[in-house]
Amino acid sequence: MNNNGKNKNSGSSKLIKILCAAAVITAMMLSLFVMTGCQQNGGDDVTTDEEPEVTKKQNNSETSTGTETDLQITAVQDGEVKAGETVTVKIKLTNVTELASLALTATWDDELKLIDASYGPEFSGGLRHTPDMDEEDGGWAGVKCPFTFNWVALTETDAVFGDCTYITAHFETDENKPGTYHFSLKANPDNIFDCSDENVPYVLTSAEIVVSPK
Repeated sequence: MNNNGKNKNSGSSKLIKILCAAAVITAMMLSLFVMTGCQQNGGDDVTTDEEPEVTKKQNNSETSTGTETDLQITAVQDGEVKAGETVTVKIKLTNVTELASLALTATWDDELKLIDASYGPEFSGGLRHTPDMDEEDGGWAGVKCPFTFNWVALTETDAVFGDCTYITAHFETDENKPGTYHFSLKANPDNIFDCSDENVPYVLTSAEIVVSPK
């Protein structure tokens, strides 16, 4: 009787050990399967063809980057200047096919003092943003930086076609401060459009103003 009891107990112990081992193996296989699945899903996320949200936001930035055939908006220094002299800065437009609205926000270094500015004759029609609209004391000389040069055609006959100069601005330079200064441009794509209210692709180029010693 005792031997039979021992045999039964021994058989039960072996069965329990086998079941436990089987359970452990099953758990390990399930864990391996889940881990493999997670790695595969992670790989799919990394290699997706969908454009990341950050890139999409960058593509809608204020300063658009286009091609050589797009509207070129370029700020340039017109001629050499020595400290204490007046420097002329022009905003030139090339590759102009049809333009009904153009708004450009200009900023410049404190060492440059705005004397005056004017819109090109091609922009005589329509509505232009000038200091008197902001009740600036002193006209152009009283304009605070930054300033938005904003023009919009009121009718299709006011639209602009062909290369031209948008703005001509004059700045006083400090006779004691020669150096290189900045005249920068920014724009909102929704404020540059044609007569059909279609956005005009553009490229902005800001200017470096070089003031030589006297």
